[in-house]
Amino acid sequence: MFISVNAQKILKILHIITTSCWMGGCLALTILMHVSQYAESDAELFGMLKSYKYINVLITVYLGAYGSLFTGLAYSLCTNRGFFRHKWVIAKWVMTLGMLYGGAAYLGPWSTFMLDMARDSGIAGLENADYLQAQTLAMRGKSIRPSLYVLSLLLFGCKPWEQEKMLAPHERF
Repeated sequence: MFISVNAQKILKILHIITTSCWMGGCLALTILMHVSQYAESDAELFGMLKSYKYINVLITVYLGAYGSLFTGLAYSLCTNRGFFRHKWVIAKWVMTLGMLYGGAAYLGPWSTFMLDMARDSGIAGLENADYLQAQTLAMRGKSIRPSLYVLSLLLFGCKPWEQEKMLAPHERF
């Protein structure tokens, strides 16, 4: 089932908006993660990590990641792009599903652990080895993501591996 050109434009706009929320949310989370290590009180640390959790869940995951996944799915199902017709689409799907899995399996639990530690131990949790390990792993994971988003945008914009139509010499100019 293919959709009209106008519906494709609307779907593309929604996909760009949701992807921007995913990327912007991850950038905000990276910044919050870095500044949380300079918290001066229990309440400040807990507030930063609580903000981190809300931004992560509401903006990054629900609006950004799931929105991007579903608009990309609709775009693949309802346009001539498909899933396997273009190598760049396959690469974007692999990256998207990998980022979703990485976030759900690793980044989410590490963030939840840090929030629980801040609630239970306060600022003293910043010196706990388990907290520091979770923070380091989460910061590395969140720092890698922006480069994957940029790569995804480059794949979408440049569409590598896509064959260009060969023009006859008189059609080139």
